[in-house]
Amino acid sequence: MNTLKLKKGLTLIEAVFATLLLGLTIALVLGTFVLGRVSANKAKHRIEALNLVSAKIEDLKNASYDAIGDESAVSVLLDNGATPLDTSDDLIGSRTVSIQSFGDYKQIDVTITWSEPSWGSFTSAQESLITLIGD
Repeated sequence: MNTLKLKKGLTLIEAVFATLLLGLTIALVLGTFVLGRVSANKAKHRIEALNLVSAKIEDLKNASYDAIGDESAVSVLLDNGATPLDTSDDLIGSRTVSIQSFGDYKQIDVTITWSEPSWGSFTSAQESLITLIGD
């Protein structure tokens, strides 16, 4: 008479499948954390850029109207403390200020441009604000 015995334990195929499933799950969770950090850095850079643009416009608004000269485009390099080891958290780029006169008004355009790390390469990003100042 043939009797079937119940085998206890895992077969090799079951162990390999469980290991692959666990590895895939860990990779997806870690990928989510990496993507979250990249997104947080991009948001931080954008906020820093908007703060720098706003500060420059406020400086120009607080100056006397006659002290604001006509500038076609003045560009300065920004570097707020980047270290050679890790520049992913620092905003490194340029600020361009363009001032044009229109009668009794001056149009001020301030733009911050920087390179954003993106999966092994860099993409260009920018924030800009425009305001009018009257005499």
